[in-house]
Amino acid sequence: MPLLHDATMDLKSLFALLSMAILVKSRAEIPDSTNDNETIQPFSSSSLCFGRYDNLQNEFCNFKINNVEEKLSAKLNECDYELTRWKISLQEQHKNFQDKISAHKNECDLEMRTLKESLQQQNLTFQEELLVQNNTCDSTLNSLKSACELREISLQTNLTAERNQCDSNISDLKAAFQLQLDVLQNNCSASRDACNSQINQLQNMYNIDLAKKQTECDSTVAALKSSFAQQEKIWIESRLCSVTIREIARRRYVDCKFPKGSENWLQLSTGFYYFSKHHEVVNWHVADANCKIMGMQLATIETAHENNVVINHLNTLGAPDRAMFWISGTDLGAEGRFVWSTTGQRIGFSQFHRGQPDNMRRRENCLQYYKVGSFAWNDYECDKGSRYICELQY
Repeated sequence: MPLLHDATMDLKSLFALLSMAILVKSRAEIPDSTNDNETIQPFSSSSLCFGRYDNLQNEFCNFKINNVEEKLSAKLNECDYELTRWKISLQEQHKNFQDKISAHKNECDLEMRTLKESLQQQNLTFQEELLVQNNTCDSTLNSLKSACELREISLQTNLTAERNQCDSNISDLKAAFQLQLDVLQNNCSASRDACNSQINQLQNMYNIDLAKKQTECDSTVAALKSSFAQQEKIWIESRLCSVTIREIARRRYVDCKFPKGSENWLQLSTGFYYFSKHHEVVNWHVADANCKIMGMQLATIETAHENNVVINHLNTLGAPDRAMFWISGTDLGAEGRFVWSTTGQRIGFSQFHRGQPDNMRRRENCLQYYKVGSFAWNDYECDKGSRYICELQY
């Protein structure tokens, strides 16, 4: 583009110079007007000028075109030369680049082979170490297994010896217990014989007193048969007489069977109480049966006064902490509804330990006196062992 622009500018300048030259030449060729003999021809300067101008322009254009073509050809040759040179340079660079890539690839292959050999060597070393550790672990495991077997044999031997010793101790205890039981049975038989003798004597006395009271009641009844009021009095007297007779019999029976002055007995205005001995530990049901065998029943604590007197007597027994004594309260019939099993009446007065009754493990359905610092009530599992309190009301 700069070459064509320069050519256009030179062409314009050339046209301007040619135009001036043609005008000058045209003036020189014009005939002198003073020559009369010459015929003046008409002259058109514009046609002459432009005709020559066109010829010159064509010649100049042809010249310029040839010049431009030569320059263009020279430029094309230069471009071809440059392209060829760049092509050769690029080919050389490509070859150098290929050589570098090939060298780098060879280096990478060498490093890969070296790394692979190193990893294989490390793998072999690791497998050897692992094999050594496995052998060591197997050896340690076998040693521990042998030690455990020896320990088990030793424990079995010791256990057998301890079991034999325990069996021997149990046999000795059974023999001693049987001996004590035989002695107690003999003593109990002797006491039972003596007591039966006294009971027979009291029975005779009871029959005599009963006959007397019956005679008195009969005479009283005969005297009161005249009117309805007398009949009512007869009924009242009959009840009084029967109660009096029953009281006499019970008191004499108690005087025989329940020795006074023993720490296991307590006498109140409402009746007698028996506190089982330290070896008489049974469940609640057996305690109830034992009381009935004695002609008594499990204790029913109905007032604060009765409760305080019983607790005071429990303290005199020297019972240790966590000592327990069954009484007749239970909620076996309905959970949470405690009644006295001896009367079927719902419990009114109570003196539980703090947080009781709690029915722990949903199995505590029988009441007892329980000592934690002091005695108070507690619910406990009926099938567990405890001492007990029997009561005989007047």
